[in-house]
Amino acid sequence: MVQMFVPLDTSKLVAELTRTDPDTLADRARDIARRRAALDAEEAELLATVEDLRVGGLDWFRDPGAWLRVTTGIAGHTARTRLTVARGLAVLPTVLEALREARITFDHARLIADQADSPNRDNLLEDIEEILGWAVTRAADPFRDALNGWARDLDERREADMTDHQRQLRRRKVTRSRTKDGLRRTVLELDDE
Repeated sequence: MVQMFVPLDTSKLVAELTRTDPDTLADRARDIARRRAALDAEEAELLATVEDLRVGGLDWFRDPGAWLRVTTGIAGHTARTRLTVARGLAVLPTVLEALREARITFDHARLIADQADSPNRDNLLEDIEEILGWAVTRAADPFRDALNGWARDLDERREADMTDHQRQLRRRKVTRSRTKDGLRRTVLELDDE
């Protein structure tokens, strides 16, 4: 007699359901994010070491961003971004520790590091615990909005005590950026006066 059906292999079915279970997938994603944050913190420490060696006179690393690009094969823009974050985290050890512990992501650290390289640096150092609290409790996009609001409030407070002439001077545009070789470039857009 011919059997018309194949016996159901429940072990394969259970394995497939476990592999595609939304909670299991979410746990895997969180685990990957945790490991990625720890690696990002380790990379920031490595880049800080390379930067210290360069500043200390060792000419093995003329440009740490270029060194990272050549060593790992990542894009130049990505290497420069990672170096900028590493430089910012070098003066913000609590943020580096939060990244290492995966309480924040690289995106949070990048946003904070951008403020560390701005006119708001002193305020950032004063308010770092509060800002880090925002980063821990918010996803990257809402955190960016909160940090931008914080920076905008600082700008408005600075302008509130200014005369009209001081405000005009303040609106003169200064653009700072990095060139491909890691040097800083400053462009000043002044009034026609």
